[in-house]
Amino acid sequence: LYIDVGVTILRIEQNGSFTFVCSSGLAVERQMQTVGILDPGVYVVVPMTSGTKLKQYQLQRESFGNSSYVSEVELLNSTKDDFSEQVNAAFDEIFDRFDSDNDGLLKKAELDFFMTITNEGHAVDNKVFRWLVSNFDSREGGLSRQGFKDVQMYMYRASGFDDMTIWKDLIYLGYNQSLNLIDTEKLTVVCHSESSEISIQQIPFDQDVYNEANDLLATSLDGEVKEMCDGELKLYIAEVGMNMTGVSLAIENCSAQQLEVELDCSGSTNTISNRGCLTFCANVLPGEVVLLHYLFPLNMAEDWSWEYSVSVME
Repeated sequence: LYIDVGVTILRIEQNGSFTFVCSSGLAVERQMQTVGILDPGVYVVVPMTSGTKLKQYQLQRESFGNSSYVSEVELLNSTKDDFSEQVNAAFDEIFDRFDSDNDGLLKKAELDFFMTITNEGHAVDNKVFRWLVSNFDSREGGLSRQGFKDVQMYMYRASGFDDMTIWKDLIYLGYNQSLNLIDTEKLTVVCHSESSEISIQQIPFDQDVYNEANDLLATSLDGEVKEMCDGELKLYIAEVGMNMTGVSLAIENCSAQQLEVELDCSGSTNTISNRGCLTFCANVLPGEVVLLHYLFPLNMAEDWSWEYSVSVME
């Protein structure tokens, strides 16, 4: 499974805003790197992917229909009192994936991240979280590994042992019907510094920071800036990747009112967008920059071309 990856460094200013420092850009490569000179201060290193190629694999899987998700493994063990060895191994991997600080617990922010992926973008209600840590194995305000598995079993039993209760989460998190992890890639970030006066701390995933990195990257890369719609919009066009294998398209609202902007790339050939479709519409606030498309070749071995049209919806 090859996906586009990259790394971006942002400086955190005293007022909480972010300043772009440097980025590798995004490319479908095994390794990406960036080099920056960092003055004293606090920075955030953001591993990135547009998700475009993952979206492609997911669409390919969905084209096979629901029959491709028929279970090929037993969810429960032979005595029916616990998950099977394969399912336990999958939940171990998922727990480790979301335990971002590696303390052996899923705290509220970490469980929220898990839930936003598997629960249509909804975080855990505070009352529900307190109930979870009160009724399942936990310590220091977080679910233990066993507690996390016990929650899965509780939901499975509460559903009347409906297999899709378990499979839904496993599918969203990259597993196929044989419990092989096929739609998820693990990335390793390595930092090198000439100075020993630097400390690195892992933090939980923050969607706002990730979105900021995407938007700042799209407007900071060397590329073309076009004024459109009588100066109400700026369109930032930048090729991405070491071999210029993709393109980012971002819109800045230069007007004094909110605008609904449509960016239509449906005339492109052999092209896929991180949006899952080639036409995307977004509400853009005054002064706001929104990344509307990352475009990459659908088939990397074939020629591709892209084109666009921008319109402001009435």
